[in-house]
Parts: sequence; structure tokens; C-alpha cells
Amino acid sequence: MVDDGGFHRHIPSKDVDLQVLHQMAEMIQGNESMLADMTAKQLGQDDIFSRAILEDQLKNIDDSFQQLLVTGLPEEARSYLGMMGFKIRINIHGEVLSVEQPGMIAEDPEEE
Repeated sequence: MVDDGGFHRHIPSKDVDLQVLHQMAEMIQGNESMLADMTAKQLGQDDIFSRAILEDQLKNIDDSFQQLLVTGLPEEARSYLGMMGFKIRINIHGEVLSVEQPGMIAEDPEEE
């Protein structure tokens, strides 16, 4: 629901989710190898096969997003994202205005 001056507008969450996931996919694109290496190290699976699997999953991230839309994000993950400061601002039409991710560096110094 979006509060439009006291009028509550219903915005389908799937539309917003797709916009956010598309933005995330754009950030991942071109950085799959580096992200796979970092993830493998964090998981303690720093071997060539684990990195290859992770890199392949990142290159086919759209398939993972479609599956995520079907199954939904687990409640624990949603709570964690909220506690860490993950925020999405939308307008009354459901268009994403900004995505605030924990640990992101602002592109414009005036945004801080």
C-alpha cells in the first residue's frame, strides 16, 4: 500500500520486485567472476568447482530471480534486510525511485 495523501493505493509487489531485481542484475553483470570468488571464500568453499557453479548461477541470475518470485523470500531474509537498512522508495505508480542497500557508497556526495 502506498499512502497518497490519505488515499491508500494498492501497488502489486511483483511489479516493484521485478524492478529491484532488474537493478540488482545490472550491478552483477560483468562482475560475476569476482563475486563468485568472494562468495566462495566467504562460504569456505574456495575451490574451482564451487566458484564455477557460483559464477554460472550469477551469469544466469534472471532464472534465479524468476524462481525467487515463485517461492518468495524467506521471512528471516526479509527481516534481516530490513534490520540492515535495505529500503526501496516507490512513487504512487509503483515505479522504483531509489534502492538503498547496506554498504553501498553513494555515487553523488550530495546524496549523503
